[in-house]
Amino acid sequence: MEQQMQLDDPGVFGGPIDEDRLRAYWDSMSPSYAPGADTGLVRFSHHRQHGAALRLAEPAAGQSVLDAGAGSGLLTRRLVDLGCEVTAVDASEAMIAQLREVSPSAQVGRLETLALDTTFDRVMAIGVLNFVCDPADVLRRLCRHVKPGGILVLQVTEWSLFGLTYWINYWLKGFKPFLFSRDWLTRMVRRYGFEPAGYEHPLPHDLTIAFRRRADAEG
Repeated sequence: MEQQMQLDDPGVFGGPIDEDRLRAYWDSMSPSYAPGADTGLVRFSHHRQHGAALRLAEPAAGQSVLDAGAGSGLLTRRLVDLGCEVTAVDASEAMIAQLREVSPSAQVGRLETLALDTTFDRVMAIGVLNFVCDPADVLRRLCRHVKPGGILVLQVTEWSLFGLTYWINYWLKGFKPFLFSRDWLTRMVRRYGFEPAGYEHPLPHDLTIAFRRRADAEG
């Protein structure tokens, strides 16, 4: 029922996701996400996306960070270089295998079942919410991992003309990723005690948005 409610919401477009097929796709793509493998437009895109995420998260040395949907760890590496204590989670074993050398706590895991026994100063989900089975429930799980006063940063493909072009590219590959409006994301996370803390458009189809959890938030 929850999934159908999402599909009917005007702030969400796309889905459903074939999870097994998607995991196999990202496993096959892992070599192109190896450090140093990205060049040209891909490198430019990562630079823009990660730069926006870091500006909004404002991570500092000693802070705990959850990199949810970390992939091969391109962002995790930057966080480690800043002195953060990073926990990286991704559903692709091939992606995580590239990351364990810099983050011993890196682990294979589905965000749909994310239930770590801790909270973090920063939770970052960059380019992953579009590719989960149940975006509303994954958002709930991400929110529960943010400490009161902490920051949640999401980078998604926006429900827009540019975003639809991105969606068509994946549709031609056999996938139907989700697209989101800024209003939908804001409405969802406010249920869990978060308030907007800024946003950027690092690429025409991308939205990077931050939310701060109120100090009095519970649960």
